[in-house]
Amino acid sequence: MQQKELQVKIGKQIAKLRKQKKLSQVDFAYMLDKDKQNLNRLEKGKTNVTIGTLNQIAKLLDIPIQKLLDWD
Repeated sequence: MQQKELQVKIGKQIAKLRKQKKLSQVDFAYMLDKDKQNLNRLEKGKTNVTIGTLNQIAKLLDIPIQKLLDWD
């Protein structure tokens, strides 16, 4: 899998899980201490997410980090 494709899949999974928790991008970005534009780029796969950010996202969504990589 190419890096860009991986970024897109992870971003879509983050967006899906965020929406399941009924969190807006604005609210979730605030919880992550990021701006909305940064979260938007991450969810669209336009930026590379760090393992630290993935860990933070998983904690805020109260899910295991593996769930962020489970899009099948």
